[in-house]
Amino acid sequence: MSNPMAKITRLTEEQRQGMIRPAHRLTSASKLARRYYHGIPLRQDLVEEQNALNAWATVTICYSGIEQAIKFLLKIQGSLPSNYQHHRIGTFFQKLPKEQREVVRESYSIYQSLHNYIEPEIVDDFLSIIGDGYIVWRHFLSDGGKLPTTHCGAMLEIWSALANIIDARVGKNPGLYHCARRFHTYLSRCIYQARQKCADRETGEDIETTKDWNRWQNSHDCLLNSWANWLQQHATGTNELNMRPSTEKILLASVDLAKECAQSDQDFAYFLNRAEKHDITWDHQAQRFKTP
Repeated sequence: MSNPMAKITRLTEEQRQGMIRPAHRLTSASKLARRYYHGIPLRQDLVEEQNALNAWATVTICYSGIEQAIKFLLKIQGSLPSNYQHHRIGTFFQKLPKEQREVVRESYSIYQSLHNYIEPEIVDDFLSIIGDGYIVWRHFLSDGGKLPTTHCGAMLEIWSALANIIDARVGKNPGLYHCARRFHTYLSRCIYQARQKCADRETGEDIETTKDWNRWQNSHDCLLNSWANWLQQHATGTNELNMRPSTEKILLASVDLAKECAQSDQDFAYFLNRAEKHDITWDHQAQRFKTP
């Protein structure tokens, strides 16, 4: 699978002058919006208007963030159209260079494969559908009315991908930090902390062997699948890998740590829930989540 970020080129030092501070604001705002959304989970209500009210802050922030990120990229590209005052983000997205659109498409596609109930499978269609909704959403509190359908998490994922492109153009290329990459980071950290915790608790004892641990790690094509498969086995009381008690103990400790992580990332919580039910796998080759 090719890396879509590989074709994103950094501006020269001269071109970067005057771009560093707005780039920092746009990328920082994206991270703050993500923390806000995941830190305060949306509560589903039987009343449709209340659901819209619950999502209002995140949706309006994301509309503005996506629009400003796209316009900033067009500006540093020297291709910001003169009639840029409208808010149709789907139209502006199509004006981005092809390599930048591919990055956003990749990030959205991975996210949509996780949340496969989101109907548009391509980000172009998603942005086109919600493109005219900014004014309606922004004035919903005073005017009410029927709102265009959208998805807060998908909007955040799009904004995050745009922020990655901005980082690559103005700063350093961090790669594409899509949701699967986040989950891998979480699990790696949880397992490391669990191993440290078990080692501290039972100092001097043989808590695991390298051979057994490597056997578990190599049981699938990637960490997401090996951990998800073990989680499902644990939930059903099976142990097909015949793990040593020491390895099992580490993995049990990592579950508690993963659940703590999930409290600040709704997408990770959704992945854990589906993984436990054996309702999802990660296709390492296709770079997509799949339903078995």
